[in-house]
Amino acid sequence: MNAWFDPERGRRLSASIDLGLAVDTPTGLIVPVIRNAVALSGDALEAEIARLVEAARTRTLAPEALKGATLTLSNYGSIAGRHATPVVV
Repeated sequence: MNAWFDPERGRRLSASIDLGLAVDTPTGLIVPVIRNAVALSGDALEAEIARLVEAARTRTLAPEALKGATLTLSNYGSIAGRHATPVVV
């Protein structure tokens, strides 16, 4: 799943999992990136999610924090969603 297809070079696997986390804000959806998420402990991951959610909601994220996700998570269930169309970037 953490790969993409390049028509010139074929399948390309990403060396790390840089996880985009969809955050709903009053001004719209913002997707900050958790860098190398697989290397974080559960507590460190929880702390990083809290930090990024707060920074997204206060609009204090640096532009670099919004680039380079290799995989993106969203939670449609929080709005009683049963079906959705994911966007592939």
